[in-house]
Amino acid sequence: MILKEVIMFKSLILSELKKQKKALSIPYASIATRSGLGIATVKRAFRGEL
Repeated sequence: MILKEVIMFKSLILSELKKQKKALSIPYASIATRSGLGIATVKRAFRGEL
């Protein structure tokens, strides 16, 4: 049961991140710079691979 809740929570967070990225028209490179992560890592995160 907890695993299902974690998956749902991850999905909600990812959905909100995608909405905010689109609404603000922020490129991946900008998110990477501001977060201190690499662009590839940011892209993987937005694909839900992390």
